[in-house]
Amino acid sequence: MKIEKRTANLQTVRKMKKLPGVIYGKSISPVSIQIDERDFRDLYKTYGKTKAFKVKLDKDTHQVFIKDVQADILNPKAILSFDLLKVEHGNLIKNRVPIRVHGREAIEKLNGIVQITLDEIEVEYSVDSGIDAIDIDVSSMEIGQAIHVRDLVLPAGIKAIEDENRLVINVLEVKHVVEEETETEEEEEESEAPASE
Repeated sequence: MKIEKRTANLQTVRKMKKLPGVIYGKSISPVSIQIDERDFRDLYKTYGKTKAFKVKLDKDTHQVFIKDVQADILNPKAILSFDLLKVEHGNLIKNRVPIRVHGREAIEKLNGIVQITLDEIEVEYSVDSGIDAIDIDVSSMEIGQAIHVRDLVLPAGIKAIEDENRLVINVLEVKHVVEEETETEEEEEESEAPASE
């Protein structure tokens, strides 16, 4: 993917249907850049913030990550600018990766519910690896079972650096969840009731 050095002001760049950004890293001084907005959205959709890809700036090719994306506060779908972090072959990076849960239907048939207490975890991996998400299949779990960070089976080269004792998923019986909510409501009603004279 080709990127260009930015010389015009931000307003002019956006009128050209391009997005302003910056590329930086240990081996490169920060450079203001721009890229066609459609091309950037394709890159973001394909690589997200967890996979490396190559861009060409002038005559040089750089391996980069999308480090940050700034969106409009009033319209989150509108991208204002972006940061690219240049990395080198073999570098280790840290990233927060989302957790995707599969097989909930099997739990629901057991009159259970999957409680997700951690929807992303921090991992460390080589820039040559990359990972979209951590997939967890709960279809074989039973009521009362749980998954902690230490239980996660991660792809080769991916290391969790989150607290290994953190709870990720808890399988609860629906009845118990309802009872807990009812008890909480009753306690709140009692605390709000006026004291007798």
